[in-house]
Amino acid sequence: MTQYETWIDKEQQWIEDIARRDLKRNRIFALLCVPACALAFGLINLLCGGSITEVLRCMMYGLIFGALILLITLLCVRKANTAAYIDGLKKQTAVFSPEQREDMALQLMSADAVCIQNKTGMSNAFSYEKAVITKDWFLSSASECGPLVFKTEQISQVLTDTRSFSYRAGSNGFRVRIRQYYYTIEFRFYDKNPALSDDAEAVIALNSKELRDQIVAALQNIRS
Repeated sequence: MTQYETWIDKEQQWIEDIARRDLKRNRIFALLCVPACALAFGLINLLCGGSITEVLRCMMYGLIFGALILLITLLCVRKANTAAYIDGLKKQTAVFSPEQREDMALQLMSADAVCIQNKTGMSNAFSYEKAVITKDWFLSSASECGPLVFKTEQISQVLTDTRSFSYRAGSNGFRVRIRQYYYTIEFRFYDKNPALSDDAEAVIALNSKELRDQIVAALQNIRS
């Protein structure tokens, strides 16, 4: 097995571990809905002046309602498809020679590589944020155009920005406006990048400003 194949296997294991944790989290949340619904139904009836018998009856209805939510979740929620991430990595690295791919894999797996990950809560049901930086290579697993792999010597400029958008959430007449923020890194390259559909720039959108600043600082240290 080549170093490149070993690296691909490690990346696949990483993304599948995230998918399994996300699936487990969603199932635990659905399981907690059962007692939560029972307590909510019973509390509402109690606050409305219901008797103990009525409260218990409402709690039973809540258990049934929560069980339905759990059943639907178990039937519908599946582990996220991680094949797209690996396919994206293979497509990105296909433009490099076998020698370059071996060098890339060795550097990205080395102990000297700077690996920065977002270990805090994530806004989406399934998302991931990671950057691995070496003296010659940069890997990002959070971008608008899929995973990014390129040589650091290609970078001509690194720009940062904060972007936001708002949307309405809720139902039955109760709706609130939620504003979502993303912290971006825009890479500009000296030449068109064949791995990015001939684009001369790429953008990474992160949920964490701290993570964004850590990536930029690590890049500056390595390139200086």
